[in-house]
Amino acid sequence: MTTFLTIFIVLVIINAALLFFSIASAGQRVSKLRKSISEQSLTKIYPLDLDSTKYKKAI
Repeated sequence: MTTFLTIFIVLVIINAALLFFSIASAGQRVSKLRKSISEQSLTKIYPLDLDSTKYKKAI
């Protein structure tokens, strides 16, 4: 029983450490992504003119 608990506790500690480092590295990646997005120029989006001039005249 003590062997099982020892192995279980060691695995839980390893899992917690890996989770901590994963969260820390994900936060760094998000901050880098936000910085690169904010540095890019904004794209202008123009509305499409789908109405034909003949249709506008009829109205």
